Amino acid sequence: MSRPYFVLAGGYDTKNVGDYAMLSFLQSILDNRGYDVKILSRHRHQHLVDTYSASELIDNFEFNTRAESLGKFFNGFNYADNPEHLHRLRQQLEGSKGLIIGGGRLLIDFSLDVMRGPLMYFATLVTLCRFLNIPVYIYAMTIVPNKTREGEMWLRYIVDNSVRVAVRDEGSSKCLLLAGCNQKNITILPDPAYGLDWRRNEEPNTTMRAGLTVRLINNRWGGVPEEVYLKNMATVVRLLQERNVEVIGIPHQYYGIDNPNYDDRTIFEKINKLISFQYIDYEILDIRDYEKLYRSLRLLVGIRRHSFVFAALAGVPIFPFSENPNASRVCEELDTIKPLSLDCDLEILPKNLDIFLDNLDQHLLRQDMALNNSSFNLQERYANWLFCEAEVTRDII
Repeated sequence: MSRPYFVLAGGYDTKNVGDYAMLSFLQSILDNRGYDVKILSRHRHQHLVDTYSASELIDNFEFNTRAESLGKFFNGFNYADNPEHLHRLRQQLEGSKGLIIGGGRLLIDFSLDVMRGPLMYFATLVTLCRFLNIPVYIYAMTIVPNKTREGEMWLRYIVDNSVRVAVRDEGSSKCLLLAGCNQKNITILPDPAYGLDWRRNEEPNTTMRAGLTVRLINNRWGGVPEEVYLKNMATVVRLLQERNVEVIGIPHQYYGIDNPNYDDRTIFEKINKLISFQYIDYEILDIRDYEKLYRSLRLLVGIRRHSFVFAALAGVPIFPFSENPNASRVCEELDTIKPLSLDCDLEILPKNLDIFLDNLDQHLLRQDMALNNSSFNLQERYANWLFCEAEVTRDII
């Protein structure tokens, strides 16, 4: 006999290990309560089933590539499109206990037009659920200010038509208020990745090995020219090597279908042309392998949000850079040193790095105290949020 299930919509087909951390956490909660999870996806990545126990992958209404989508509405809404996948999606939602949107920083107007971009994608799903009387939950979301008035409007539409909203920090809650959202059921819960059951080293590693994490940065993404960012990261590598610290680049995203620069390995390759260092050039899609990798480090120099969380879980001090609130808010939660800007003055780097290296154990102690606050009883807290009623009845409209 098949189990009841929730449908999950997020970025789980973009090969981002931070998303996999949140998926693994959510799947564990649902499984313990006797529920399966079916994932909406435009790419049929089998590891979502084999490694993360999705009971089924459901075709969504995105095109496989950006090039295929140019000049079109969502897949299935254009003249002569085959709508069969839309009918199957409706059937899967009708049979579900609800739609869960998240987690991540998904509700942004990076691209926004009629049936284009993430806000319109999720708004379309919410509209369908509204017609079908299916409850919508927003899970583990980081909210940042949208750049357009239309973006704020669609954010408000999605949030106010959900039955329950969980955001990852107070800054996200404030953004929803500033956007004019009327939603009353907003709960602030730490990032689900804090709830991963990772073992940590009893003693800090004696090998001076630094993990480095990167992402696509340019004037559009991060507000800094790409060449400035790459030069600064190469300088960080050089400074670490001069201090007898081994550097290993750790990718967190392997998705480069629309743009190879979205794959972190491409960014490492560019930095490696400026200075030689080791980086992982193959895919690691099982979050359990990241536990082993992070436990091998003595420190982390990075930019990615979940690299900070993973380092804290593994007992590794963090030397952070940040270009947006999504990452900087985690640094506040973990009581790290203040993140450096991506275009920071290179003259201050050596001094800042030396002070950090001289005080690794003190930084780790501060992180550990902060981590305990975020990770405490997290599975139960999220389960109570999602299942705060015995059953969400379909009379919410």
